[in-house]
Amino acid sequence: MCIIMQLICHIDWGYAMLEKIKQKEWMSIFFGKINYRNRILWYLLVIVFAPIIILGLFSYRTYVTEVTRNVNLSTQATANQVKNQVDSVLINIKKSYLEVEDTDEVKWLLNTFISYSDYTELVKAIDVLDGSTYLSEYIDGFTFINFNTGWILSNRGLYEYKDVENKEDIDMLYRYEANTLVRNFWLNRIGFTQPIKMKREIVNLNNLSFICKLPAKSKEPYSLMIINIDQAKLQKMIGDNLGNNDITVLDSNDSLIYTTNQEIYKYCEQRGENLSSEKVQTIKLENGQVYNVAVAASDEMGWKYVVSYDTNNIKNAADKILSFSIVMIAIVILGFGMAILATKRIYEPVLDLTDHVHEMANVNRTKKKENEFEFITKSIDNLVGKNNALEKLMEGQQGQLREFFHLRLVRNEIKKNQLEQYLTRLKLRPQKYLGVISINIRSQDAFEEYDETKQDAVRIAVIENMPEEILEQLFMSPICSAKVMVMSVTHDNKEELEANILRIFDSFAKYVKQHYHMEINFGVSKIFKDLYLYQAAYHESLEALKNSEVFCDKQEDQKLNEFEADSQIMFYSDITNNANRFVYNTAFEGEIKEAVDLCDRERAFRTVDKFIEELTSKKITSNECSFYMHRFLISIILIASNAGLVINDIFGQEANNIFLNFNQLYDMDKMTSFFKYKVVTPIILELSKFRTNRTTEIMENIQRLVEETKGDITLAECAERLGYHPSYIWKIMKLEKNITFSDYIAEYKVLEAKRMLTTTSLTVADIAATLNYTNTQNFIRFFSKHVGTTPGKFRQDYNKVLD
Repeated sequence: MCIIMQLICHIDWGYAMLEKIKQKEWMSIFFGKINYRNRILWYLLVIVFAPIIILGLFSYRTYVTEVTRNVNLSTQATANQVKNQVDSVLINIKKSYLEVEDTDEVKWLLNTFISYSDYTELVKAIDVLDGSTYLSEYIDGFTFINFNTGWILSNRGLYEYKDVENKEDIDMLYRYEANTLVRNFWLNRIGFTQPIKMKREIVNLNNLSFICKLPAKSKEPYSLMIINIDQAKLQKMIGDNLGNNDITVLDSNDSLIYTTNQEIYKYCEQRGENLSSEKVQTIKLENGQVYNVAVAASDEMGWKYVVSYDTNNIKNAADKILSFSIVMIAIVILGFGMAILATKRIYEPVLDLTDHVHEMANVNRTKKKENEFEFITKSIDNLVGKNNALEKLMEGQQGQLREFFHLRLVRNEIKKNQLEQYLTRLKLRPQKYLGVISINIRSQDAFEEYDETKQDAVRIAVIENMPEEILEQLFMSPICSAKVMVMSVTHDNKEELEANILRIFDSFAKYVKQHYHMEINFGVSKIFKDLYLYQAAYHESLEALKNSEVFCDKQEDQKLNEFEADSQIMFYSDITNNANRFVYNTAFEGEIKEAVDLCDRERAFRTVDKFIEELTSKKITSNECSFYMHRFLISIILIASNAGLVINDIFGQEANNIFLNFNQLYDMDKMTSFFKYKVVTPIILELSKFRTNRTTEIMENIQRLVEETKGDITLAECAERLGYHPSYIWKIMKLEKNITFSDYIAEYKVLEAKRMLTTTSLTVADIAATLNYTNTQNFIRFFSKHVGTTPGKFRQDYNKVLD
């Protein structure tokens, strides 16, 4: 049959060539004397040059547009990222120092006349004012002024207020917003002239400082707390991860905080009100440079972050594309000569084809300059004239060819303009209306094991032995496709067509019942007119067949006769016309989530029963039902995933096939059982075990590893040794200790160092070695950073307190 179809394709090609040549006879008049080789050469040149030129211009334009868009998005994202990072640090500093008022140490400073003998209390107060461990790196210093007692405590020492040399500045801060309830604010003095080494008696108000009046709840505060921000650390945080961008940060008064481009800062000073945070803008500086600018405004700090990008960088890269295109054109010109040689080689098959046709036609070639295509046309005419024998051969294979045509219609492998040609050759005459029928056969014994091989054999036998009275009513020979039998019916009258389908159902049910002792399910598509829509109608019939198998009620009062007592027929039009409007109730997802989250299996089972009952009672189509069931199934699995469970631990080897196994179920009871015992039950069991043992045990293991290694361990190493992902260890730390892993290591090392300094006689070098520091200076710097003093000084101060 394959050989026959190949011969048909060759004849089709011959007909098409003949029609084209006959329609263009004028070409032979115009081109008859022209060498086809030269025509091919010019065609090649146009085909090669035009795409390169168009591609070059298009690439340039596309590159500039897309890169500009991506850079704008990146610039805006950078501005927001810097804003969020700086705001986060400064807001945490503010929050941290607003909370110290309630500490015993600060209350002592507010209510006590300090003396130099109060050393222990002073050390505690300094520790509090020096900032918490994770924020101390951003603190440059502090000053606490008590106007009632006349004492000042700062990171540079303890002295009396009367010795302060910049009292005017202090008084100005104290009077700021004196008649309001404002008790804290930020002071920006970045850019003010400052001495290289400041005297102790000068209160540090340089750069950026956080000012807090205490007591905050008092009508007339009598103390000032001044926290100095480390300018270098702040600038480093702003300047990190900028890439090729520049940044300018202005405070709420448009005073400069930090900039990497003075020209942008000048523009902001002169025309800053023109900048908007709503979109990326293009600005032109006085020196002619053009920048794309993104602005992010901080609601909390009132600062403005201006991130800029030089557009010349994009244009320079785009110019390289144009240069490359020019080089490519030069290379093509160089290849012009090669094209001439290639034309000769390309034209050789035409000459070979002409010679071959001469040999096949047994004609001597006498004219050296004859038109090859005219000769080929004549030869095709002769070929068409000799196809009668082939037509007779096809008559004998008509049945098989119709089956093959039917199968190609189902697969949508025939183009619309080819349909008429195939119908004519296969002598098929479709009438005005058509309908497609999909049929499934099933055993009468509901408990019989399903055997696909047996089913295939039965389907083939049913088609081969189908009674002639049924075949005569069909439009084409029936076929097997996708484990069902497919047939079609045609008629000029729509009502008669539907009556014929019912008669065919009646006859076919009798035939299968009598000869094979099996029942059938009929799925019928909507009536259609255009044969090109055959594949769509085929899918409609499959959908109708699925609905008849899964959702049809077997009502005894609708049985037609004894032969189709258990056979069923479903029209696709009945599904669409009678489908109830169904609104998915998301409350079921909330109920199942709550039940599983509480590990309440009985409640979860009741929710599953209610969900299935809701679907079946609404009589929705199988497609919709499948969609809602998959959604419900996913919502249950997501409960486990969101709880941190590993899906493979829950379902084992079935994890990869859980959806495939579910899709193979057609019985509602089996679907309900699958939900309860294959999904809900294992998730609840695993979730219960996980919550009982996991988090506390992991935290204890983390503490043990930190103690064993004396804090010389990273988050990645800890996660690897415990067999978990680093992000999971991080979450456990936040849940159990509300602290990050690195901060926990730092606190452990500080506490361990203090313990050894105060309870042992080990030297600082020995303590550094015990804590796995290879360099004693590194340990001293670490200790000083977190404690505010060197290890040796800490030991001396502690011994003095004891004495």
